[in-house]
Amino acid sequence: MAGSGAFAAIIEGDVYMYYSDGEWKKSSSGKTVPIINPTTRKTHFKVQACSQEEVNKVIDAAKTAQKSWAKTPLWKRAELLHKAAAILKEHKAPIAECLVKEIAKPAKDAVTEVIRSGDLVSYYAEEGVRILGEGKFLVSDSFPGNERTKYCFTSKIPLGVVLAIPPFNYPVNLAVSKIAPALIAGNSIVLKPPTQGAVAALHMVHCFHLAGFPKGLISCVTGKGSEIGDFLTMHPGVNCISFTGGDTGIAISKKAGMTPLQMELGGKDACIILEDADLDLVAANIIKGGFSYSGQRCTAVKVVLVMESVADSLVEKVKAKVAKLTVGPPEDDCDITPVVTESSANFIEGLVMDAKQKGATFCQEYKREGNLIWPLLLDNVRPDMRIAREEPFGPVLPVVRINSVEEGIHHCNASNFGLQIPLGVVLAIPPFNYPVNLAVSKIAPALIAGNSIVLKPPTQGAVAALHMVHCFHLAGFPKGLISCVTGKGSEIGDFLTMHPGVNCISFTGGDTGIAISKKAGMTPLQMELGGKDACIILEDADLDLVAANIIKGGFSYSGQRCTAVKVVLVMESVADSLVEKVKAKVAKLTVGPPEDDCDITPVVTESSANFIEGLVMDAKQKGATFCQEYKREGNLIWPLLLDNVRPDMRIAREEPFGPVLPVVRINSVEEGIHHCNASNFGLQGCVFTRDINKAILISDAMETGTVQINSAPARGPDHFPFQGLKDSGIGSQGITNSINMMTKVKSTVINLPSPSYTMG
Repeated sequence: MAGSGAFAAIIEGDVYMYYSDGEWKKSSSGKTVPIINPTTRKTHFKVQACSQEEVNKVIDAAKTAQKSWAKTPLWKRAELLHKAAAILKEHKAPIAECLVKEIAKPAKDAVTEVIRSGDLVSYYAEEGVRILGEGKFLVSDSFPGNERTKYCFTSKIPLGVVLAIPPFNYPVNLAVSKIAPALIAGNSIVLKPPTQGAVAALHMVHCFHLAGFPKGLISCVTGKGSEIGDFLTMHPGVNCISFTGGDTGIAISKKAGMTPLQMELGGKDACIILEDADLDLVAANIIKGGFSYSGQRCTAVKVVLVMESVADSLVEKVKAKVAKLTVGPPEDDCDITPVVTESSANFIEGLVMDAKQKGATFCQEYKREGNLIWPLLLDNVRPDMRIAREEPFGPVLPVVRINSVEEGIHHCNASNFGLQIPLGVVLAIPPFNYPVNLAVSKIAPALIAGNSIVLKPPTQGAVAALHMVHCFHLAGFPKGLISCVTGKGSEIGDFLTMHPGVNCISFTGGDTGIAISKKAGMTPLQMELGGKDACIILEDADLDLVAANIIKGGFSYSGQRCTAVKVVLVMESVADSLVEKVKAKVAKLTVGPPEDDCDITPVVTESSANFIEGLVMDAKQKGATFCQEYKREGNLIWPLLLDNVRPDMRIAREEPFGPVLPVVRINSVEEGIHHCNASNFGLQGCVFTRDINKAILISDAMETGTVQINSAPARGPDHFPFQGLKDSGIGSQGITNSINMMTKVKSTVINLPSPSYTMG
């Protein structure tokens, strides 16, 4: 029975508790949330209404637990997941009982969901070991212009705290489909279950508790979305959101900003039937696809598009099968059970009445008792009827008669939904410092993947970009495929990034990217937003090599590179020697106009120069040692090395994007790593040491997308992966990753009449 036996610990009185830091707890709010039984429409369960302060504590515990869990061997993570899967299946009966009472899932289907969930957890454990146990090895000379001087090892690392929000219709299965991959990948998980389905989810979480996962690694908070929903999804401690549900997901996407999102928001799944189709097979699949679990599935058939010549025959076959569907309570394992809430039933009824008013043919009498709606097939539905466009999420199925395949495809593609579609129009926004190179790094993968491109070049660099675009024009690309619009970002920027016709945004730049991420909503983003790239230097480093790389990494193009060395973290014992070597090299840098091919040229704008000067003056006021005299003429700033910089100085934390480099002296590797990771940025970093083992351990500890060993940070070669963590970006770049980013997986499943083991 639910809440008894092995699950007695999760309930106190008649209220189920929430799960935090390895314990079942009552909320300090003193409030509860009722769970209404869809069949009786009376309160059946109660759960805690967690407060925002309790959410804070949950996320703090999750952050702490994740750091240790990330160091747990893969085989051990998998072992615990297998154990949880076994416990889940062992206790299928009480969890299935919750599904029956909370969401009116037919009894057999409820048991199947729990068993399937256990199998899914085990599969994730096995697949995770395979996927995460493999890395990738790249060499630099496979890209033109490079010698084999760089080896690149890539592997997958955890994100941190994953917020999982499953829907009511599969509160166990779609919860574990988020929990299991998060855990095997080394993340912690905070589960916010749906109100209807929360008790089943709490029972499922207890199975993970019984499996022995570390405290704080898995949490489950219950409560009203209106009270803790936004607080959770906008929480700075959340590093990824995995959501399945409805329109709420669109709202989340507009508020989540730079937080990576995994979302599935439903669909208007169309079934196109041609004249030569096996109509008996079609009818059987329409019944299974359209009416199982009363149509409350994102992958349910939502509209039938059938050729006029076979429509009458098909409708008769489906009508005959609809007549055989059993209707009643889920305890009786009926085919059609009550929909989840009264508001859902009212919404479905609204669609039905709209269709009736506009002349649809009712193949059965419309019948409703409370939340229970009898199965209904609507024939002769037209596109102007709401039921043809909107997702009913209930046992009502519209039939639209078509006269051509093209008409069916048009109807399908006219929907706002599209679980399996290509991207389309890519908006590319490169930065001023590489307006050609970073433009083509977006244009080329977009085009090869079959997208069109709209380029918005930076103001500084726009003319170079326009010349580059003309080269594509001369190459003979089709009209309209490549466009380039110029203008002030303040006038057309938001209009472009929020345009409903844009299907992907690839942006490289600064804080503007964070603003874009908060406005782009559901539009896929590929972003690189700069960094505070740290260079950690150990006592055994080759200081001549270090000095040469600091000059190259910190001062090339006047430091106006996202991968420039932005802060030097050097062990105190070798700091004096290193500073002297770098000072000598800084003295040799040429300063002047770019036409003279000088090392240091003017920074891009006066406002940039003023910003850099502000950082310098702050450092001077707070006692930094100036290794050169500060000198500026207009936008031209002479190269400056600042020694004895402290963490409280702005230059130690902020990105100057200019020829000014701070040196912070450290007394331990841990101090250097702490300084690096305290930054909101996490693009690149580097470490100099002769000890490769130390280098790899430091690389693992640095919260950056890439770590260079014994070399300054660098973007290329261009086929190497390039990505940032934290506020440094979303997604990954580099040739292969950019192509993948600008495509979307689409599946076409061939259903065989009998099993085949000869095609793989």
